Amino acid sequence: MEAVPETDIILYTSGSPNGQKISIILEELGLKYKVYEIQINKNEQKEDWYHRINPNGSIPAIIDKTPISRGKTQERRMFGGASIMLYLCQKYGVNSNPLTPPPHPPRKLSYPFDHPLYWEVLSWLTWLESTIGPTQNQANHFLHHHDHQGPSHHPYALTRSQKELKRLYTILETRLQTQSSQNLTAAGTQASTAGCLQPSSSSSSEGQGPWIVGGKMTIADLACFAWVNWSEWAGVRLGGGDGDEVGVRDGVRNGDANGERDGKGKGEKEGETGFPTLKKWCEDIRRRDSVKKGLDVPGPFQMKEYDDEE
Repeated sequence: MEAVPETDIILYTSGSPNGQKISIILEELGLKYKVYEIQINKNEQKEDWYHRINPNGSIPAIIDKTPISRGKTQERRMFGGASIMLYLCQKYGVNSNPLTPPPHPPRKLSYPFDHPLYWEVLSWLTWLESTIGPTQNQANHFLHHHDHQGPSHHPYALTRSQKELKRLYTILETRLQTQSSQNLTAAGTQASTAGCLQPSSSSSSEGQGPWIVGGKMTIADLACFAWVNWSEWAGVRLGGGDGDEVGVRDGVRNGDANGERDGKGKGEKEGETGFPTLKKWCEDIRRRDSVKKGLDVPGPFQMKEYDDEE
């Protein structure tokens, strides 16, 4: 049985997708950490003391006080979801397997640095941070928060953000379907298996997938899951059947980057199909004990309002 690192980490978080993805990864890696709940509704994230930890005045952030070699101490701050996830995996995600010596020991939730799948994980992680996160936050804002007036006061803004969110979910749906069916590149050719489903010795412990990158669950899956798990709060149902318009089919081929066609914002009907592969993938991840624990940080998880200025 692998030893759990004696870590001393403080997680600054709140009950939202951005915070939950970090607590989930801390639980998956088996790391010891303390929780400081940032009171978003009181603008605590904008106070001077917290700006010294995260200059952006948002969550998540961590301070790692884990002693380093020869008894030396440290106090390293990290802020921003992607940087924290990469840091935790790089520093604490090495499997203790004597059969795989350095420089390329197996890694939990990722792959060894400079491995082709490492860069594929990084691509999907960056994609999530720059697309689904901001877009879903906009949908949340116009559906629940904007001047407390409700969605009927800003129908264009809400429809546009939800349409774009569904386009992004379609990309994930297509990716997972591809991973499940055959070894293809993201471009849909058989010239390479880069980033696609491959046998993994850890597949039995991780579940059969499909996973976004390779043959095991990675931080790319967990980062995306943290947001997709809140899809209904943004007004998007993975099971479909809501009759809303989806601006694309098969990614972006039917429209521009905003899921619009002919400049009129008209798209294809979602119908009853929804996102079945994405829905099952989300349910499979949600059943993991470590994910359940991470979702309950800083308090029991429930679909509730959270401030979009986190």
